[in-house]
Amino acid sequence: MKKGHKRRYINNDWPDLWSAKQTEDFKSKNPWLGSKNKKLGCLVCSSVNSIGIDKEQGQGVSLSREWMNFEIQVSGQGSRTTSLSILRNKVRKHALSKAHTQAVKVAEQQKEAAIENAVETMTESYMKETEAVFRTAYHLAKKNRPFSDHESLIELQELNEFICDLGLMYDTLHELSLLSQELQSRSITLLRAEHLLKRSIRVIQSFKESPGEKYSEALEAKQTGEYRSIALKTNAKLKSINPGQFLQSLVNNLEKRLSFEDETIMDLSILDQSKWPSKPSIRHGEEQVKRLCKRFNLCTDQALNGMRDLLEEPSSEPKDLKPLMNCMKTFPVGTAECKLSLGGKQLVIQTYTWDNSSYGNGKKYIGPAFPATP
Repeated sequence: MKKGHKRRYINNDWPDLWSAKQTEDFKSKNPWLGSKNKKLGCLVCSSVNSIGIDKEQGQGVSLSREWMNFEIQVSGQGSRTTSLSILRNKVRKHALSKAHTQAVKVAEQQKEAAIENAVETMTESYMKETEAVFRTAYHLAKKNRPFSDHESLIELQELNEFICDLGLMYDTLHELSLLSQELQSRSITLLRAEHLLKRSIRVIQSFKESPGEKYSEALEAKQTGEYRSIALKTNAKLKSINPGQFLQSLVNNLEKRLSFEDETIMDLSILDQSKWPSKPSIRHGEEQVKRLCKRFNLCTDQALNGMRDLLEEPSSEPKDLKPLMNCMKTFPVGTAECKLSLGGKQLVIQTYTWDNSSYGNGKKYIGPAFPATP
């Protein structure tokens, strides 16, 4: 307890002048109102007095000692009606006073600060726990090791009750590692990347209803209280990851990586035969091909002729369509650096994308790859 802070025990000993209904009415309209020994006082001003009002904020403000010390009363002289009116005016005057208004602000700031500090403490603790789980699961997935690998990791699971979190992380990281390997393929195209990313999203979403292999194994171990002859212990201080929230957050972040609403990307998808209607017309995709040719500075007539050849013979590889197909294949999937050695010298090649509203009406642009280091 801070120095100078006196804990006040406020009872319901309200003034006899008020009836039960009047007491409830005043308390409802003035939640700061309190009583002690049949005398009124201010709960807010009393509490703020022990904390103190900021000198700059409270400049020229002086809290009422009578209201802080619960000394407000009405003398027995005069009629009951007059006494009620006097008491009512005192309550209203204090509620509108500058000192009380400032005290309310200080009390609210103290409450918000306490909540914020509590949330920060909880968040920091939760992040540390999650980081520990993530690092352990990442180690297992990266090394392609079995879930029960290393006695030290099993002991860690036993001590911190993270076996379910580890199982969940392992399954999701394994799926993401498969996606990452596919996206790093030299033959990857933007349309293929779209397909793989959407497929991974569906797989991760399915974990909500049908848990992955390692998470299922962990859930069974939690239910039996034992994992491969090792007794599992509970720790009430540790908070496990909410699987539904975690998986949905992961899905949301993956969906943000989908930039396929861009007109150019949508137009490129016309070359994906799996998205064609069952019986496409001979002019199917004509507008998309025209826009792509304009974008990549290709011959429109040649590309349209190649597109019609493809529509007539879907299994063919029309020569006139090759320039457009090459553009699709070389369209960068990401902006990661590519390191290579040329003549004994290390080079870094990178592709850049950007949006610009000053030209091109806000469309996405792609810069040519070039050596960034000698």
